Amino acid sequence: MIAENKKREAPKSRQPKTVLLIALALVVAGSTAVIAGLLVNIFQRKQEAKNPYLRFVDVTSDTTDPAEWGKNWPREYDSYLRTVAPRARSTAEARRRRACCRLRRQKRAHG
Repeated sequence: MIAENKKREAPKSRQPKTVLLIALALVVAGSTAVIAGLLVNIFQRKQEAKNPYLRFVDVTSDTTDPAEWGKNWPREYDSYLRTVAPRARSTAEARRRRACCRLRRQKRAHG
């Protein structure tokens, strides 16, 4: 009877080791997959960094036409156009601006 109990206990002691071994294998496989994914991502980012933008027109530092630069960088060109184009002011806004300037000059003169 004691021998039978020992035989029954033997598989129980192996079972936790097997579960532990399988869990360890899964952790190692998961870690390997995460590290491989990270390395692939790093490699892709390095490849993208070599050519940071898509060039439609080849411009150099000697190219002075803003429209040519605008083909490669449309948002920046749009901002540039907004700074170059004169802003249309309403007559009411122009009057307020002149009145404000007059008041400032008067304060400085009397202040």
